[in-house]
Amino acid sequence: MDPRKSIEHSPPALCSDSPATKIAALDLGSKTFKAVLGEVQDRRIVTRLLKKRLVGLGKDVAKNRGVIGTETLAEAKRALAELKSVCEREGSTTVVAVATRAVRIARNGGELLDAARELGIIAEIATGEREAELAYLAATGGEANKLVCELGSHSMQLAWRQSGRVESISIAAGYERVYPDFIRDASDFAQSRDDYTAFLEREVQVLPAGSDALIGIAMNTMACFVTGMQKAQVTDRYLSHARIRDKVRALAALTRAEFTSLKAATPKADKILSGLILLDHMLECSGHERVLIAEAELPVGLIIEQFEGAAAR
Repeated sequence: MDPRKSIEHSPPALCSDSPATKIAALDLGSKTFKAVLGEVQDRRIVTRLLKKRLVGLGKDVAKNRGVIGTETLAEAKRALAELKSVCEREGSTTVVAVATRAVRIARNGGELLDAARELGIIAEIATGEREAELAYLAATGGEANKLVCELGSHSMQLAWRQSGRVESISIAAGYERVYPDFIRDASDFAQSRDDYTAFLEREVQVLPAGSDALIGIAMNTMACFVTGMQKAQVTDRYLSHARIRDKVRALAALTRAEFTSLKAATPKADKILSGLILLDHMLECSGHERVLIAEAELPVGLIIEQFEGAAAR
């Protein structure tokens, strides 16, 4: 999230000014902790980034074989206290927090959650499905009838809302697994596409019918590869299926040597090629002719969820 600009959402559930005027949410991520403030202005939810703190949980958990080290845990607790104070100075009436993969896989991740709760923070460790739900809310503002697709480093997630709660699927196959399994050693792009598509068909057998938009999260790098544009030019813009198909056909026409050279010469080839095949497949299956390339911050999803709950009460 760019701290220089705010994000506005107007979810259907928010029909009047909420009794809670300001809500803060923390993202306890693998690399950084961040605090986001949300408030209701003219019946719209406006969010802005308050502060980031580099903590490095993910690297520490990997180094210590699944445990957050003593020094890093202490630093994480200091960051929690600091961010809570920042939120309170901004007048937030509620502070909620979501911890993601690093805390989820850490054997002592519960200690960090306990520390958050001692500070009065309403904290949770999100499953992959829960992350997908929050990403949906952040990307759509809570609007129904959207289909959201995200390909992260460790998982692929889908989420949708037809009526009521957000539904989601999380598959433990992010681009760090997809690339070596289906793309890195493939003889050509067509083989990569066929093998990865067959995997997706086995893993995702049901999609919601009749969604009115497909939204792709964490697909900016892939969209830059397809269009030749910069990140700012593709973010929050639509990318047509026709343009994606053209790129897929061009890659399928490469010889084995050309495909090998492309993979070696393309920065983030794992993320780009995995995302390209995934979005082509999702567009084909959902029937959409374009995808919105978007960004989504989990704290924004938490804030929207909190305001929706307050409005419903």
